Amino acid sequence: MTITSRMLPLNGATQNGWAGPNDNVASRRYYTATAGGFIDATGDPSMDASTLTSQGFVLVGGSGPTSARPTLAGYLKPGFVYIDTTLSLVIIWDGAVWRNPVTAASV
Repeated sequence: MTITSRMLPLNGATQNGWAGPNDNVASRRYYTATAGGFIDATGDPSMDASTLTSQGFVLVGGSGPTSARPTLAGYLKPGFVYIDTTLSLVIIWDGAVWRNPVTAASV
């Protein structure tokens, strides 16, 4: 399982977007976020989320189950936000461990 990127529609409105190659419409990935909803875009924040952000979506952070949390300490920068869908928690990388920002407990 791979990481995805949690995205919110701008101003909480229904919003459509796409990501993928500019020159190949058949290979594009299309996304629709309903009003008050969210989408989980393919890949880490440097992938589809980057394109969707330019189309008005708001990036929250990486998302996925506990088993898909990024683990490469050199890749992760302190402050990286991850929505752990297994725990239903927003957690933050502090440079050494994942932490619950409300309680400061490691998770």
